[in-house]
Amino acid sequence: MPHGIMFHHFHHEGHKPYANGSITSSEFQQIIEYIGLENILPANVWLEKAINNELCEKEVCITFDDSLKCQMEIAYPVLQKFGISAFWFVFSSVFNGKVNYLDIYKYFYNMYFSDFDEFYEVFKKYLIESKTDNWYKKNFKKFLKSNYLIEFDLYSEKEREFRFYRDKVFSSKEFSAIMENILSDYNVDINSISKNLWMNNRDLEILNSNDQIIGLHSFNHPTNMAQLDIKKQQQEYMQNKKHILSVTSKVPITVSHPCGSYDYSTLEILDQLEIKIGFRSNFEKLNHSSLEFPRVDHSHILLELH
Repeated sequence: MPHGIMFHHFHHEGHKPYANGSITSSEFQQIIEYIGLENILPANVWLEKAINNELCEKEVCITFDDSLKCQMEIAYPVLQKFGISAFWFVFSSVFNGKVNYLDIYKYFYNMYFSDFDEFYEVFKKYLIESKTDNWYKKNFKKFLKSNYLIEFDLYSEKEREFRFYRDKVFSSKEFSAIMENILSDYNVDINSISKNLWMNNRDLEILNSNDQIIGLHSFNHPTNMAQLDIKKQQQEYMQNKKHILSVTSKVPITVSHPCGSYDYSTLEILDQLEIKIGFRSNFEKLNHSSLEFPRVDHSHILLELH
C-alpha cells in the first residue's frame, strides 16, 4: 500500500554511528535507487494525492523524524542530488535551546559501550539498586507478558525491555533520575554532546524554501503521547504548530506520531488543529485513517539490499 519510508540518524563515512540504525549518505542513496525514483513522489505531490485519496499502490514518500542536524548535513544533499522533496517532522523544544535527553542517551550507550546489551547490563544494575530486587523481577515478568514493541523487529529484546521500563514502568522523572546517575558516574559532558545534535531555525528556513514539507512531531517529544492527558497533548501540538508557523510562515498540515504513540484523543486534537495527513511508525494498522498512514523503517530496506 502507499506508505512512507522512515529515517532518523545518519553518520559520515568512516565514522562510528552514535545511534542504532544510523546510515551513511551512500547507504541512503542505495535505498533510494533500490526503491526506484519512479516510485518516490515529491512530498507535496504525495500529500495532495493522499488528501484526495488518489495514491497508487507503489507510491511512497521519504520522511525524517526528530529534528536531527545529521539529516540536514548528510541526507539533504542526497535529496538535492536526486531532486526529491521529503517530509520533515520536527519537535520544537530543541530549537529553543532545550536539551532532549533521548538522543543524549542514544549517544551515550552507542559511544561508551561496545553494544546495547553491554549498556543494558549497567542500566539493569542501577535499576535494581534504585528499587528492590523483587520489584525488578515483578516488572520483568510484566514485560515478558506484554510483548512490548514486539512489532518493531529492529529492536533487540534488551532494547524492548529498556523501552518498557522507560515508557511503561517509570514516570519520566524517575527514569531521568536513573539515567542522570549513570551519566554522572561516567562523567558524560551533556553540553558538548548536544551542541551539534539538532537543527536550528535557519535549517528549517532552508528546507521550507526548497519545497520540503515541515510537519508536527510534538513540542517535547514525549515517548508515550497516549499516556498524557488531553490538555498536555493539546499543548504539545499547539506549541509545535506555533513554532513551525513562526519560522516558515506556513501552517503545518502533516504529523508523525512520536514513538508511534497516540490514542483517540490525539487524533481528535490533530483534527481540530486541521492536520490533514499523519504517519504511524509501522505497518501494524492496515485499515488506517488519514492520520495513520503506515511507514516502514529504512532498516528493513537495507536488509533486503544485503
